[in-house]
Amino acid sequence: MKSVKSMKLISKVVFFLTLVILVSCSDDNVPEGARFVNVPDNLITSYDGVLQYTINSVPQVTESNATATLSKTGDKTYKVTFSDGVPEIKGLQFIENNGTFASAAGNGSTEGVSLRTNNLSVGVTNNDKQWQFSSN
Repeated sequence: MKSVKSMKLISKVVFFLTLVILVSCSDDNVPEGARFVNVPDNLITSYDGVLQYTINSVPQVTESNATATLSKTGDKTYKVTFSDGVPEIKGLQFIENNGTFASAAGNGSTEGVSLRTNNLSVGVTNNDKQWQFSSN
């Protein structure tokens, strides 16, 4: 059962990382400030799902009943906080494409945070740490 959930989570993360790469490569001539948008209030909420957090490829937390909460921290900036003592991801900025909101990478990280109605998916690598979350 865990391997099926893990595969489902990995496939979602790969999909959203691909989406982020494709979206962030388009419209490069648009001024950077014009790209980022405010996330609709109905998406700024808590999500229940599957969470995995690793350091140096060693799982630190694997939880099938976890919570991730998206919060606004400033003008078009957001953070995701997690249950189970997993560190937050902050400084997120989103672009919108057909109702899906995807984060743009920065600070040397690879980000794949995607939002749409009732769904939050996270696939982030920063240095030796990796966050994966998929809402139910």
